[in-house]
Amino acid sequence: MSGLAIDHVTVAAADLTALRAALEAEGLPSVYGGAHSNGATHMALVGLGDGSYVELISTVDPLGPPSPLWPDAIAGDGGACAWALRTSDLEAELGRVSRLGIPVRGPIPMHRRRPDGVELRWRLGFLGEGEPGGFLPFLIEDETPRELRVGPAFAAIPARGSGRRLVEVAQVVLAVRERDPGLALLETVFDLRKGAVHDWPALGARVMHFDDAPIALATPADRGGWLERRLDSFGTSPCAFVLRIAGDRQGREAESGAGEEPAWLDLPGWPWLRLALTAG
Repeated sequence: MSGLAIDHVTVAAADLTALRAALEAEGLPSVYGGAHSNGATHMALVGLGDGSYVELISTVDPLGPPSPLWPDAIAGDGGACAWALRTSDLEAELGRVSRLGIPVRGPIPMHRRRPDGVELRWRLGFLGEGEPGGFLPFLIEDETPRELRVGPAFAAIPARGSGRRLVEVAQVVLAVRERDPGLALLETVFDLRKGAVHDWPALGARVMHFDDAPIALATPADRGGWLERRLDSFGTSPCAFVLRIAGDRQGREAESGAGEEPAWLDLPGWPWLRLALTAG
């Protein structure tokens, strides 16, 4: 679908256990992945068939120090907060983006220990200003074998509906305001081509897709609506993720075609969390 290799997308919440339970109730069970080397956060994974995953992240101790990454999204049950691309040459990619006049940070070493004792190590690179992956994706390069971090134990899991499997991230939906400079930034960094534009009423958004990348830009369609309120709370950042499924397509609730709004999961009690399924 795209030359952009999505490694994972990140969903933030104040309580990891509660987030995992809410998603499992919608047919998206997760695997606990352990605590990060920053000493503040821990995570779980919802595995996808292409080897990418949805990272669920929170602080280990809600009463302890805030996370060094995405503290507002974690504390405010912000849901979608970041996206990451994998790379095999982090220094080269950071250099390429830096030469475009865009600030970069890294490489930054990280690790975590899985519950079974296996230690995983990787390096991160941050692009642009603000929170990592908040608009431009952050970059990740594994130092230990990637399959230890994302599989095979974290392979694709059933989605809601008989025989359905989660395949990939179909869309990273980025919340922006009208005339946001982010569009030019994405086009500059990744050489993208603008595609179709249509409304997604569930987000209160006018959505513009790209022809050659699983990215969409959402601008508020309604004054005071959900998306405008989210922008006021969390700023320009991912606001939703759409996951592609495959398998039994008899049920229509997860199907959507070009220009159609995907089927959003019903997550009562999580006003900022927007995840959707689309068949294909």
